[in-house]
Amino acid sequence: MSRRLDDEVVLVNLRSNRIFSLNPTGARFWELVNDGRNRDEILRQLATEFGVEAEVVDGEMTKLEADLLAEGLLESAR
Repeated sequence: MSRRLDDEVVLVNLRSNRIFSLNPTGARFWELVNDGRNRDEILRQLATEFGVEAEVVDGEMTKLEADLLAEGLLESAR
């Protein structure tokens, strides 16, 4: 379950009752995932929207994906 609050997204893992807060970049990542975008599309979109080099976005996305996968909040598409 997720809900946008201002520029963040709050995720609730209904299995563990743990709550996670995503910063604006993480929130945008979550929205793009839910829109059905693939990883490359998300990477390009975030780099453009936030004015950050793709390599930086890639590293941050990799960490966020790993955290969300570990919590069961994201399914691996690979």
